[in-house]
Amino acid sequence: LFSGYAKGLLMAGINFHPHTGKNRVFLQDFWVIPQGKGLGTLMLDLFIQFLHEWNSFFEIESIRGELSVIDEEDEKNKNRRDYLYRKAGFTILRNENTGKK
Repeated sequence: LFSGYAKGLLMAGINFHPHTGKNRVFLQDFWVIPQGKGLGTLMLDLFIQFLHEWNSFFEIESIRGELSVIDEEDEKNKNRRDYLYRKAGFTILRNENTGKK
């Protein structure tokens, strides 16, 4: 159980396609303080739950995003971040041309 000060941010954009009715979600920014307390998992799980409920009105075709290169600098942080997204069901792909994920 966590007690104390915490803050976080999850920003996402939704691209509505009026002709197909399919929509794309782009995860733009996501962070929490403090790390390692399950707060990121909670925020991401609630966001995905919201999208599943919203999907009954508007079909969600995909959820995508780009991972921050800042997270790549610290191996422990990179592993924590990758674990969070994989646990939520995301696939992490590496762009061979840029090294970005």
